[in-house]
This record gives sequence, structure tokens and C-alpha cells, in this order.
Amino acid sequence: MKNILANCIVGIGLLILFPQMASSAQWSSVSTPFDWNSTNAFAVSGTNLFAGTQNYGVYLSTDNGANWTQKNSGLTNTTVLSFVMSGSNLFAGTQNGVFLSTNNGTGWSAVSSGNCYWYRNG
Repeated sequence: MKNILANCIVGIGLLILFPQMASSAQWSSVSTPFDWNSTNAFAVSGTNLFAGTQNYGVYLSTDNGANWTQKNSGLTNTTVLSFVMSGSNLFAGTQNGVFLSTNNGTGWSAVSSGNCYWYRNG
């Protein structure tokens, strides 16, 4: 898995729907401390929603996007291009390599280094 993640070739095309608990899904607007235009990636783990951003790093919401907390401790680059969840492990692909968090983004450790290349669709 490390070799696959180290390649860091990322294709991103995101669409997120936050359904209400009613019988039909509805869109809901949320405010963020970061610019939505700089958002490269999202990941979901249970009730945790992670946003990977251009230059701002990782943000975590535990309340469906109503509030966000920056989670960059250990990241050496705050341009997050992609996420991969594997059990309770969250991997973040950045321009400086791949980082791993085992504690919902509270801390990050490098699992690879080097240049990552990415492709953004859209």
C-alpha cells in the first residue's frame, strides 16, 4: 500500500450531498474558515468530515460542517491533495508526500516523501 500511496497521482471530482433526515434529500449551505475554492479533497469517517485544502491544510468537522477545526500538527506542507481512509487510518497526500493520522487528524506523521503530482478534474 505504501508504494501505491507514494505515487500520489490524484484525480479529483467532488460532489457532496448533505441529506436531511426527511423523506427527500436537500442541499444545505455551511460556512467555513477556509475558501471552498481551495478545497481539494474530502473524507468521511463516522461522524467526522475532513476537508483537504490548498495552502490551509486539513480541517475537521464533527457536526456536519457547522464548525471546522484546523488539524495540521505534523504536516510539513499544507497543500492537501487527497485523502484515503483505511480502517481508523487517514492518509493525506500532499505536495511533499503522504502523511498518516491514526487519531482523526490530531497528529500527522510522514510515511513517504518526495514530489507528488496531481490532476484536478474541473
